[in-house]
Amino acid sequence: MLTLANNLMLLAENAAEHSEHSLLTPLIIGGSIMLTFLILLLVTASFSNNHTIGKEDIELIDPNRQVGSLGAGR
Repeated sequence: MLTLANNLMLLAENAAEHSEHSLLTPLIIGGSIMLTFLILLLVTASFSNNHTIGKEDIELIDPNRQVGSLGAGR
């Protein structure tokens, strides 16, 4: 991921050197990279939280329950 970001920054710098809109091009490329990352983060977060929606019967951990070789679960 870091290599991809470095390559995109080099691409933006080269485009800025050979373009007449030298200040606008890196901002557009950088903004599109940030927007893509934020959309990907939003989609990932929504899918990771998808399994908890609508479930009220979540089993809580009972600290008094014995599990393992010392007890078979009371």
